[in-house]
Amino acid sequence: MTDTILLKRSTSDGTWSVAPTASVREPKYTLNAEGDLFRLVAARDVYDANGRMVVRAGGAGGLVFSETNLSHHGGCWVDWGAKVIGGAQVSGDARVSEESTVSGNARVNQRAYIGGSAVVTGNGQISGNARVWGEARVEGYLDDGAQAYDTAFVGYGWALAGNVTAGGRVRFNTADGQSCRITSGTFRGRMQMDSCRSFLVINTCWGPLTIAPCDRHDGWMATIGCQDVTTFEALQELADENGTPFEEALLPYWQTMVTEAIRRWENPSLNEEDDDDDDEDDD
Repeated sequence: MTDTILLKRSTSDGTWSVAPTASVREPKYTLNAEGDLFRLVAARDVYDANGRMVVRAGGAGGLVFSETNLSHHGGCWVDWGAKVIGGAQVSGDARVSEESTVSGNARVNQRAYIGGSAVVTGNGQISGNARVWGEARVEGYLDDGAQAYDTAFVGYGWALAGNVTAGGRVRFNTADGQSCRITSGTFRGRMQMDSCRSFLVINTCWGPLTIAPCDRHDGWMATIGCQDVTTFEALQELADENGTPFEEALLPYWQTMVTEAIRRWENPSLNEEDDDDDDEDDD
């Protein structure tokens, strides 16, 4: 599709609008100038892949910078109050809603949803059934059923997938340029992750236990579900509150896991040695 924008003037009221390029056989929308941006107006009824109506013909949508921001194919749409600007692209059955913003070179596709006052920018990509809302900011990658909300930040280089949820004030910062992918876990509170070696996730009978370094608590912090846990005794109390048996025999196991995690944070070469051992086993 060409990037050329064709302007046409209404014969009734003299206002300018943007006509979709001729390469689109059945344009989904027209664009009406509104300040420096353009207001979407549905040119036909729009349905998603499941046959659900997204917007009726004539319905007004959000703001875009140009026609390249929203595909004419599929059920993707930008609702009133939301905007897609810069080189960002929305396609598939994706929905940008409420007061959210998609900008930069971000991509929102498939069945992804952006809502609240969330911002997806930079090279961020939201795919699958991923959801971003609240005041979250994403510059990384969310896929499958991953979710980011509250004031969570997902930086460039991070990929959250599967059933991962990031909320509260959690921040995924990529300070060392690594590409980091997480496929399980719930991250909340004020936790900050600076690389893929910054945390350890252990699946337990009452939810994923995440152990991460934290300056506030002698160098480490554990989060289980939505609660911060700072001592092994607190793990016992949490288990009791949830009605989950927690045998004393398991305490040494947690201690071992935490000790090993700290040892690896301090000696990153240990991870590389394990990778080498795995390669030898494969041979």
